[in-house]
This record gives sequence, structure tokens and C-alpha cells, in this order.
Amino acid sequence: MVRPGQVVSLEKDRMMVKFTRLSACKGCGGCIASMKKEALIPIKGKAQPGDYVAIEMPDAHVVKASLLMYVLPLAGFLLGLLAGALLLPHSELLVAACAVGGMLLALGILALVDRKLSLRSQWQPHLVGVITQQEADAMTLCETGG
Repeated sequence: MVRPGQVVSLEKDRMMVKFTRLSACKGCGGCIASMKKEALIPIKGKAQPGDYVAIEMPDAHVVKASLLMYVLPLAGFLLGLLAGALLLPHSELLVAACAVGGMLLALGILALVDRKLSLRSQWQPHLVGVITQQEADAMTLCETGG
């Protein structure tokens, strides 16, 4: 997945790149960033503030990250629900608490996995190149279907 963005500032060895939210993100609500119209992401690379850039995140990693994000908490919830139903069959409130506890445990594991994966370069977005504003606009039109 290649997305256009604009460099807003430089911080040490990273550039802060501003991305406009995709129209597909509008109704999702899956992350805090979906509530904002724009997102700032630090990316390694060389460009100047004001430059338009093409940033790539390999499609396979986007799919894997999405699966981790949605499947792991759901699995934790279901496993907690199952464990609660087996251990405490006569208390619906405690079964529900076990389900929530399982999901919270899975979210903790997800945070650890995220921290570990974020250190790997193949899981990081990378700079494809500096592009013109017209190229960035054309890429944005393709993404939004406009």
C-alpha cells in the first residue's frame, strides 16, 4: 500500500509526515486516528518540510496487522467467556467478567507484540520517494474513488 503524504517537520533522523484520512476510515472507529481528519506519523527518510512523499507499507503486513488487531482481542474475549462458563456456570456476571478479562489480557499481549514488531524494519512504513503535489493529488483521488 503506497500513500501520499506531506512532510511537516524533521525530528532527528525522522520526518513527520501528514496523511489525510481515507474515506474508508470515516465510519470505522477502530482507532483514535480515525476520529481525526489527518494523522502525523514519524518515518525514516530524507525530505524537506513541505515536500510531498510517497510512503509504502507492504500489503501483506497491513493485512497481518489488521488480523492481529481484530482477531487477538476477539479470541481473548471468547476464551475468557469459555473459561468463565466452564469454571463459573451459575454466575452470568462472573462469566461476563471473565470474558472482559480475557479480552484485556489479549490487548496486553497485543501491546507487547506491537512493541516488538515496531522494532522490525519490515513492519515500518518507508519512504518510496519525493513526489510532486500533482502526483500526490492523483494518488489521493485513486484512494478515495473520486
